[in-house]
Order: sequence, then C-alpha cells, then structure tokens
Amino acid sequence: MQLTLVHELGHNTEGYERLTATGTAGASMNVSQCAKARPEWPVGPNHRGTTVKKNLIQMLAVLAALLLVLAACGDSDDSADSTSETTEIGPPDDRDSESRSGRSEATSRNTTSTAASGSTLTTIATADTTEAADTADEAASEVEVEVGDFERTSRDSTSTFGLDVDTASLSITRQWIDSGQLPPADMVRVEEFVNSFDQDYDAPSRDTFAIYADGAPHDLIDDNTIVLRIGIKGEEVSARRRADANLTFVIDVSGSMESDHKLDIVKDSLHVLIDNLDRDDRIAIVVYDDRAWVHLDPTFVDDEETIHDAIDDLTTGGSTNAEAGLRLGYELARDTFDEGLINQVVFASDGVANVGETDPDGILAEISEDAGRGIQMLAIGVGFGQFNDDLLEHIADAGNGKYAYIDTVEEARRLFDDQLLSTLVTVALDAKIQVDFDAEVVRSWRLIGFENREMSDREFDNEGTDAGEIGAGHSVTALYEVDLVRGADDRDELGTVTLRWIDPDTLDSHELKGVVRVDVLSERLGSASTHLRWDIAVATAAELLRGSPWADHVSPREVLDELDAVANDLDSDAAYDFSDMFAEAIDLGL
Repeated sequence: MQLTLVHELGHNTEGYERLTATGTAGASMNVSQCAKARPEWPVGPNHRGTTVKKNLIQMLAVLAALLLVLAACGDSDDSADSTSETTEIGPPDDRDSESRSGRSEATSRNTTSTAASGSTLTTIATADTTEAADTADEAASEVEVEVGDFERTSRDSTSTFGLDVDTASLSITRQWIDSGQLPPADMVRVEEFVNSFDQDYDAPSRDTFAIYADGAPHDLIDDNTIVLRIGIKGEEVSARRRADANLTFVIDVSGSMESDHKLDIVKDSLHVLIDNLDRDDRIAIVVYDDRAWVHLDPTFVDDEETIHDAIDDLTTGGSTNAEAGLRLGYELARDTFDEGLINQVVFASDGVANVGETDPDGILAEISEDAGRGIQMLAIGVGFGQFNDDLLEHIADAGNGKYAYIDTVEEARRLFDDQLLSTLVTVALDAKIQVDFDAEVVRSWRLIGFENREMSDREFDNEGTDAGEIGAGHSVTALYEVDLVRGADDRDELGTVTLRWIDPDTLDSHELKGVVRVDVLSERLGSASTHLRWDIAVATAAELLRGSPWADHVSPREVLDELDAVANDLDSDAAYDFSDMFAEAIDLGL
C-alpha cells in the first residue's frame, strides 16, 4: 500500500482562511496508503506526563506492602474503591466494566471489529496503574522520565507540539550501551530515535511542506492496538541554490575535553565540515576554557589550509567557562552578520560548565535574542561520563537550532556530508503541529514521545510561541496510538492535521491543513511499508529502553526479531547497527 499524501499546499494563514471559504483549500489528496503497527500498551489515566520509574518490580513490591497495611487497618475495601475511581481511563460508558477495574486488568483488551476494505480494525480498553503504584513511584530510586498518557477524545481531542529535528538521544544511547551500560531513562527520547532514520516521504513538488499519514495494527504484539503515523517532509534545496554560509565555531577546549578524546572528535568533525563547504563560505573560530578568545578570524574556505591548520592547533586545558565562549562567539557572529548569508554559530562541547554562569537559563538569555535576529545555532555534543545533555539541548532550543551528538567520524560525516544542506539551510522557523481527533471515530489517543515539545492548544495560534526549526529536505515523524470506536468506516475521518510555521526569509506565518481518514490504516502489519514497520519497531525499542509502562509487557526478544527482519528488508547500515545495538542492550539485562 502507498503512503497517503494528506496535503502538500502551503500558504500564509490569511490565504488559507480565504481559500477555505471558497471550498478549495484543506481538501485531502487521497492517494492510497501504507501501514504500520504498535506493541500493546495499556491505556492510562486521562492526563499527560505521568512520572514513571524504570524499576516496576519495586513499584509492585511497595504496592503489595501498602495493601497489606491497609488490610491490617481494616480499610482495604474503601481504599480499593477510591483507587479504582481515580485511575480509570476513561473508555466511554458503553465499554465493558472489566476494562476499567484496575492494574490487574491493565493488559486485557476489549475488542470490537470494524469493516474497512475487507480489513478488521479493532479498539482497545484498559486501565492504568493504581494510585498505590504512584506512591511506589515516589519511593523508587531510578531516574524519573516523562511518558505521555492516553487521552479520552471526548475530553481532549487535540494534540499540539513543536516539531523536533534533534537526533542526539540515539547516539548518546549507543555510547552508553557500547560502554557496557544501559542508558539513563531520561536520555532516551523516542521521537529522536525514530527521526534518526531516513523515511519514505517524497519531497513536496510545489511548496515548503508535504504532510503524510498511514497506520496499521501491530500484528506482532497485539493487533488490537492501532498506530497512526504522521509524517512531515520539507522542501529540498540544491547545493547550487543555497546561500553562502557565515559560520562561527565556538569550541570547548577546557580540561574536560581531553578525556575520551573529545577534542579529537570535534577536530575530526570540523575537518569533515570544512571539506564539504564551498570556497565562498566563511569560517571563524572562538575557543574557551576558563576564558574565551578568537582562535581564527573570519576566513574564507578558499583558504582551507589555514582553517585546517587552525583546527589542528587546538589543545585542551583549564576550567570550563561556557558563558564566556558563547558570549564572545555571538559577539563575533553579530559583527560579521550578513542578512543575505546563512549565519550560524556551531557550538561544540561536552556541556560541562563549571566557571561563569553554569545555570542553563542564565547562559541562554542572550542566545534567544540573537536567534530572533537571524543567527541560528547548531549544538554538537561529544563525550561520555562527564556530559551535560540538558545544557546542550537547551542551548540548541534557545538558538533556534539543532542538537546532534557525535561520537565517531562516521557520525560526523552523516551530519556534515550526507545532511549538510538540512544542517545549514532552514526552511521553516517555529514549526508546530496540531492533530485534532474526531471523537466520533477515535475513542482515545496517545502521542508517543515529544514529551518535552508539547504545548497548550492556545500556543498553537500564537506566533510568538517558540517551536522547532526545520532544515531543507528534513522529515519529522510522529507516532500515535489510537483506539477506534465501534463501527468506524473507511470514509470516516480520524482527524485533521494542521502545520504552522514562519518563513525564515519573509517572517510571514504559513499554515497547511489536511484530513486523515480511516482508509489510511492497513489491515495488518505485514501489508505496511517497510519504513512504517521500522518506525514502530524502533519506537518500541526506545520505550523498552526508557522503561515506559506502556511497554512493560513487551518481549525485547520479539522486538529484536522484528528489527532484524525489517533491517534485512531495508538493507541499510544504519538499520543493521541499531538492531545490533538493541541486541547488546538485551544482553546487558534489558
């Protein structure tokens, strides 16, 4: 089945409203479809951002102890009733009451069938952990991680979040596993895992973006769970069309960069970048330890020998004053700013700031202002052990830029060679998406990942809301688990997808809208596209690695089998590497 092109027509907001009034905009282009599927996860309570811990055994142990105490006090019956009321999900009243009875039934499914082009579409109904398990959460010692819950569509039909093109999480996870350890749960971001891989979306032929949709039951784990994939693809820009680049490197050369060959990785990465730039691009280098200084004045790449020599001359020593380095780097970027060029600061560090302003909010204050003037940020994380993932992610966000992690020369080539244009050329600022589900078709839904990108529905229409920046040719994938109502038909609408962004050249606001129908869903996982199957398998693996409660019943070995099978179909080194990494994680006790 083919992927469904939901819409490909971009326009500014006023134009969209005018066209809608005449009935010519917002129409969906129903090309066939594709498919995919999702592991079985129990439906949770009707709120977002439940804090979970990786050690569910400890949670259940504390729960058992609590129930024993309540029983001893003679209050167990009342407590059980109270717990059931506060934790029931909220399948609609016509659902079987057994599906709302508590944690003991959390993995059960209440199934109904729907005719859709000969396929059987099914719905789910479950309940989440009890309030006593939440008490166990507080006693657990593992790192906390935010995991999105299911929403009952009749209460909240709208999902809104900023688009994210960061990919650092997967590289960081690989570094942990290569070192013989499972990663901290809070370093596993599902959306970054999924978006680290190439997708099967065609670039738009006429405008800035195209929106795609497909989905399927997860036959491997539970065909009662429907997964909906929403894909965004940005316009591609040829190397001949891109403007010249005006890049200011801000390089951490403090003592912490000596361990694990961090500075060597940065130097190798910069050499790769220089080799892929044009002769009219311009480079400047600021370095910092406990102080900051200009290591290389702005130099055209035409004089690449001077630039390569300057990179080779970098050495480590001293404390880490990230504030001084960033301030001087942005000062130099402002002095050399050219409105007709690509103005970007490339910040490379392990993120360990111990001198000057070490709080992320303090360092980011001026970066945000410069981003508004047109100076974007590329944050590159390196290192292991002494590494501040949070600081680097916040710096990239404040600078309207991207956050990537480099641990090998191969990863540097991927960023600065294969993805050079999307790294340098921005086609959209403050890009955000809103999916409005139809409560008559979708009973409940859950966004998988993007927990730190969610925003209120009101912020979607506010042009001042900071969101994500999208590079040329870049794609973004979001996965939803959806529970369909009984009797959903092919012609029924699952919902509406709306994309908003600001043009980086004109600063005009644009909006793109499309309708997603039930007929984008495949009957089974086997009829889904290879890329859709891969996205689901990768997301499932990430959920397992971060200890998501929605994956606590999923077999890592079955997920590995699916990864191996789809990797063979894709025949890609990146897919093989991921499958091997996940196998290592299983060997480490996942």
